[in-house]
Amino acid sequence: EEIDVMSIVRREEGIWVGSRLKGAFLFSPGDCRVVGRWSDFSESGTKVPSHCVECIYPDSKGRIWLSLGNAGLCSMSSGDPKGEVRFYGSSDGLSETRVRSIVEDPDGNLWLGTVNGLFRYIRSQDRFVKVQGARIPGEYTSNAAALIDGEIFMGTISGLVSLPYSYMERRMPMLPTLISRIDILGAGERRIP
Repeated sequence: EEIDVMSIVRREEGIWVGSRLKGAFLFSPGDCRVVGRWSDFSESGTKVPSHCVECIYPDSKGRIWLSLGNAGLCSMSSGDPKGEVRFYGSSDGLSETRVRSIVEDPDGNLWLGTVNGLFRYIRSQDRFVKVQGARIPGEYTSNAAALIDGEIFMGTISGLVSLPYSYMERRMPMLPTLISRIDILGAGERRIP
C-alpha cells in the first residue's frame, strides 16, 4: 500500500517505519508482518493524533520517539509499543513541536532539529531547552542528524552545522531561579516582598 516512507529504524523488536500518509508501523524482523500501527485512524494499537510520522528515533533508554508533523512529539516504550504514549509540548520547554531530526549524545540527552530552532532534551530534568547562539541555524532538515566523535552534526536548510555535545554546559550554565519580589499591577499595584 502507498505509505510514503519518511523514516526507517531497525531495533530488536522489529523494523520501525514512519510514513507521511499512514502513521508509524512496527514490522516483525523475520517476515515483515505488521505487528503494530500508530496513527489517527489506527484500528489496533495506540492511537496518536496524526497519520504523518516524519521522524522515528529509538533512544538508549528503550524509548521510541515519534515526530508527528504538525501534531507534535511523543515517545513510548519500545518494549511495550501498545503501552502509554507520552506527548511533549511547550509546558515541557518544547515551544516548537515540528521535529525534523533527532540524535542522542553520550550522556543520554537528545538533540532535536525543528522547523524553528534546535532543542536539547535534558533527560535528568525531563525537560527541553532551546539552544541559542548567533551561529545556531533556525530550520533543520528531515532525518539528518548524527553523533560522530563527540560532535553533533545536523542538517539545516542553510547547510551542515556541528557542535560539541557539551555545548550547553559551556555556554549556558543552569542557574537557580531567585524571585526577589512580585509586583501585582492593576488595582492598587501591590508589592509582595
